[in-house]
Amino acid sequence: MTGWERLVVWCKIQQESMVRQVELMESGKLKTGEIFHGQMVDKTAYWIEEYKRRLADIEEILGRHSDKLVQE
Repeated sequence: MTGWERLVVWCKIQQESMVRQVELMESGKLKTGEIFHGQMVDKTAYWIEEYKRRLADIEEILGRHSDKLVQE
């Protein structure tokens, strides 16, 4: 497997994982948070937007290198 093929496989794995997590967060089945001064702070909306931004980056990488994509 070439370096490009490994990159594409990694991107697709990350893409699938983030899409699933966004779906779960948007449906309310998954919440994310952090402890701040002893209180749990809901960070779900932040992570939904962050994952969507990362997904756009992955889609750009896959689109830019579509000539090197592994055929499924």
